[in-house]
Amino acid sequence: MIDKKITANKKYVICNWKMNGSVLLCEEYCRMIENLVSCNDKNRIMPLEIIVLPPNPYINIFSRLLDNLGDINMQNDIISVRVGAQSISSVDFDFGSYTGEVSSKMLHDIGCSYILINHYESKKINPTCNSIKNIQIKLKNSWKNCLIPIVCIGHTIEEHDSINSVQEKVFNEINEIFSNFDFLINESRKNDHINDKTFSKIEFLLAYEPSFTIGSDKLQEIDKVDVICSIIKDIVSNNIESNIQKYKFNINMLGLIYGGSIDQFNIKYICNSSKIDGFLIGRKSLDIESLTNICYNVLNRLS
Repeated sequence: MIDKKITANKKYVICNWKMNGSVLLCEEYCRMIENLVSCNDKNRIMPLEIIVLPPNPYINIFSRLLDNLGDINMQNDIISVRVGAQSISSVDFDFGSYTGEVSSKMLHDIGCSYILINHYESKKINPTCNSIKNIQIKLKNSWKNCLIPIVCIGHTIEEHDSINSVQEKVFNEINEIFSNFDFLINESRKNDHINDKTFSKIEFLLAYEPSFTIGSDKLQEIDKVDVICSIIKDIVSNNIESNIQKYKFNINMLGLIYGGSIDQFNIKYICNSSKIDGFLIGRKSLDIESLTNICYNVLNRLS
């Protein structure tokens, strides 16, 4: 059963590089992470997990450089770092003759822990690959291969003025994505190497991104963010649970993430929200100074 409170036991900063990156950026990130760990106050009451989402060509490079720092997650129980990917194929196979596709099994094999699903920009570029059915295939394959999905939801500027409109939009989107557990679970169990233990517990992060704020330098009103995030947590608690009662597994929403033009200045205000468990950072994740300030602000909030 899903936890009614949906209270995260850590904070998240998710760094989405989008179609950007270089070996140099990978190196700069590792130096930044090393500095954060060395300067961190060990007495903080809640840990911070930094999730880095480079483009596929840089995932392995970044992971290897991170490994060279030593096992920072064993040395520091407050700041941890995980690597993820920005997309996976909606082809329902781990391998095969699918030129240009990358499966969740491959990403898990090179050390990924997370996968971003249903991001607004991805839907704009290729709407067909982000249909509800294909999103569900991606969810199923993520869970099957031990990746944690970061599932994005949002709404348009036309729906922004009315809380009722926003509530209806996010309700419909969440309900559609998580409605068909017969498909998500039973189809996976048809594979010989999948057993009931694989789905005894499945986890995800939900990322709320109002589409009109992405890349706009315009942060949504914080009071409205609080209201909407509270509504989203209620929707998840009430609706996903009703869809899984017949299955013998637990589903756990690890936290609710907010994204949309977060920077080193407005993070000071929005990180005080008790409704938000983390932040999805886009363009500012490419600016080491800005990202460092964002992480320090979140860490200070955890004191």
